[in-house]
Amino acid sequence: MEVVSSWILPFLIGFGGAFLAGYLMSRRVRVQAKTEAESIISLARREADVVSKESRSTLELEIREKRSEIEREAKGMEMEIDILLSEIKSHEESLAALDHELRLREKNIEDEIQNLKDDESRLSEMSKNVQRTMANLASMDVDQIKKELREQVELDSNDELSRLRKELLERSEADVKR
Repeated sequence: MEVVSSWILPFLIGFGGAFLAGYLMSRRVRVQAKTEAESIISLARREADVVSKESRSTLELEIREKRSEIEREAKGMEMEIDILLSEIKSHEESLAALDHELRLREKNIEDEIQNLKDDESRLSEMSKNVQRTMANLASMDVDQIKKELREQVELDSNDELSRLRKELLERSEADVKR
């Protein structure tokens, strides 16, 4: 038994030492593996952050480019709309001017028609007066005709003189107002 006990003790010490050495080695390997894993995880996180930031910056750049493109298109559309609106406004103004001109022409035509009707009335009245005058002249002698003609010439001259005075007075007033 002594042989067994002398042999077991070194065996147990050897086994204990090997176990302790294995345990310490495995612990060291585990700690080293944990450190490496943490390092790998940290590196992966940093890489993921970098990739995320790159993706974010790429997306932001694309968004800015799209936004600027959309803004350019919007400005272009606004310019086109402004041009179209100014053309429409110009057409409206020209239509309004044409409408005004047409109304003026219509009024001038109506005035001319009224003047023609008035002239026709006056001519008709004058024709009647001439017929009466001719009838009266047929019944008068030469001296009476001369007398009547003088009176008529005096009346016409006075009317013309009165009209000329009135025009001269109106022009003088207009000149004074200027």
